[in-house]
This record gives sequence, structure tokens and C-alpha cells, in this order.
Amino acid sequence: MSRSLPSSADRLVAGDSIAARTGLAAFRGPILGDDVKVLSADADIDTVTAVLATAECLVVDDGVSPGWRDALRLVPGGRSRPFRAILSTRTAYGMAAVRGIVAWAIGHGYLAPANRSRAESALLEAMANAIFHGNLGLPGLNRFGGDADAYFKIATERLADPEWGARPIFVTLTPVGRLLIVHVGDVGCGFRPEPDTRDVGTLAGRGRRIMKALAAIVRVSRGGRWTSLGFPMRDGSIVAGRRV
Repeated sequence: MSRSLPSSADRLVAGDSIAARTGLAAFRGPILGDDVKVLSADADIDTVTAVLATAECLVVDDGVSPGWRDALRLVPGGRSRPFRAILSTRTAYGMAAVRGIVAWAIGHGYLAPANRSRAESALLEAMANAIFHGNLGLPGLNRFGGDADAYFKIATERLADPEWGARPIFVTLTPVGRLLIVHVGDVGCGFRPEPDTRDVGTLAGRGRRIMKALAAIVRVSRGGRWTSLGFPMRDGSIVAGRRV
């Protein structure tokens, strides 16, 4: 049975609960006002990409359920995090959001253009972890015996259900030294990353192997609810997790 979403009267309680579950520090700055760009819940994929690529403030997806809106307090601000977004799980699914975020980073000089494809591919995997293992509450594909059809059937049903699809995904970009750190967070129950394996044919841990091959830094923290990726801000290549 699906539990009901928190009512608007419970927003503060919901926000405190999210803070406790995710380990994110509460953001006490303004939630609504001139410093927020609202992304329409029915925006098409081109609009999603364009809004994120040109963001000059906190981007808030109107598709996030009102019961989760107080989660905005959990998106830290300040100059150290020039890009901040809170997207619904439905909006975060697919390439539109990923392309917009990476385009923003390149356009503002925080990411080397040569690393666009690597950044997009690694961020897509991080978003997939937050969406499938986090907000949609699905285990790894290996738990389905590799049956992708059954797996994505459940995922599609949950994406269409406001109980699941309207949950928030957090994205922040933070320059640290010579690296741009991209953080992706969710409000799921968390997960324990599969152990690393050299068997490239196994389904277990496939996403993390891809991220490690593409990013200079990969860290999973806060019980599996927070993934951080690092990319060079200057031109350079990344091989096996190291910049050369």
C-alpha cells in the first residue's frame, strides 16, 4: 500500500525528517523570491535543458510534491555552490537535465569543454542511482535476475505515481581547487554500494565502475543518498579515475 504524501501543514516536519534521513545540513536562507527560478512541471525536454543551462539562481522544479517543498532548506547556497537545483524524480530521469547541468558548467567556465561527454555519462549514472536506488526504492538489476523489462516496468509505474515521481533530487556544483565537484542527492532509504569487482560482465556495481572510469573523484556518502563526482576545470583527460 502506498503511503500518502505529507500535507502542507506537515511541511516543516517533513523537512526535518528529510534532514535526519539524508544527513544534509538545513539551508536557512530564503526559499522563495527573486533568487529562485521555477521550472514548470510540464516543461518539455528542451525547456528543461535550457532552464538548467542558463540558471543564475536556485532552480526549483514545480513538479516536486508540495509535501516535499520544505526540502529546499536542505539545498545549501552561497558563492561556493554557484549552481543549485531541486528536481522532481520525473524531471531528473533522462538526458535533458544532465545536458542542461553540464552545459551550465561549461558555459560558466567550471568544466573543460573537452570533458563534456565524460561528465554527461558519469552524471547520468549518478542521477540513475539517485532515481532508481534512491527515490524509486528499487534494488539493483541483478536482484531481478537481469530482467530489464520487469525492472523498467516497475520503474515506469513508480515514475508516474506522485508518491514516487514527485520526490526531490538535489544537484549542486562546487568548485574545489582545480576540480568541479558535482553532488547528487536523493531522499530514498539509502543503499550499500555493491563491492568492486573486475568482472565487467556482472551487473553488480556497474554504475559505479562507469563513474570511476569517467570522473577524477567518485564518492558515495550519507548512506548511499549522496554521490559526488569530480571533473577537471581545465582541459585534460581522465583515465581510470585519474587526470593525466
